[in-house]
Amino acid sequence: MNPPEADKGFIPRPLGRFNIPLNTPLLCGGVVYYIVIYLVSYQKTTGNENKSDFITECLITSVLTLNSQIINIDTTFVSDGEIYPFSQDDTIKGLKISGNVILNTDTSLVRVIFVDNMYNEYMIYECYPLISTKLDFSFDDVCDETLCLDQINPYSVKVEIINASITLANIMMSEGSCNNAESDRYASKRALDLKKVDTMNLMIQKYGMNWNADDNAEIAMYYMDKTKIYGEKYNLRGFDYYDEGV
Repeated sequence: MNPPEADKGFIPRPLGRFNIPLNTPLLCGGVVYYIVIYLVSYQKTTGNENKSDFITECLITSVLTLNSQIINIDTTFVSDGEIYPFSQDDTIKGLKISGNVILNTDTSLVRVIFVDNMYNEYMIYECYPLISTKLDFSFDDVCDETLCLDQINPYSVKVEIINASITLANIMMSEGSCNNAESDRYASKRALDLKKVDTMNLMIQKYGMNWNADDNAEIAMYYMDKTKIYGEKYNLRGFDYYDEGV
């Protein structure tokens, strides 16, 4: 499906691609072996209590990275935009992005969304002041809802901006194996949800607010389901995490 050039509003520059040449099963197996050894050693030295979950999450991420294609974007967005960096033959089993964000005010929002060829939407990344410990920072290989996908055909990447900017450096498109795509995707999302709760409670204290954030059924929902409640480009500024207080 080719988007009409006149309707894009944003026509990206030529995009460079390169493959990470680690497709040989023996080579991949050896690399994964050393990844596991490293992670076990890391767990022992850091005292991570969730050893099994920690190793599983990191191993899935590492395996996906071994068989990936990187699309260079190198574009800064200061307002909403949409790019079409994929080819018609692409099939995605995972998607990550890297770049830099600047949040200008306490109402700032940056959201990056992956759209498949059936116009389903998956949130790749989202940030605003209450879930960010800095207002100007870089991020690498983030994937809020796109760690594992079930052989999806891509269409575009959308960017939503409110009082902020994002430089999208590259997209890592995984072509590796993900045996339980939906369960792994949801488990990854929920782990990130809980990290956001922890960060938010720290920032609530930093800003002198008198309420607490916690996990809830609404937080557990996917981005696309939330848009059915709040509409496109919703900006709740973290109050969907509200638990108690004033």
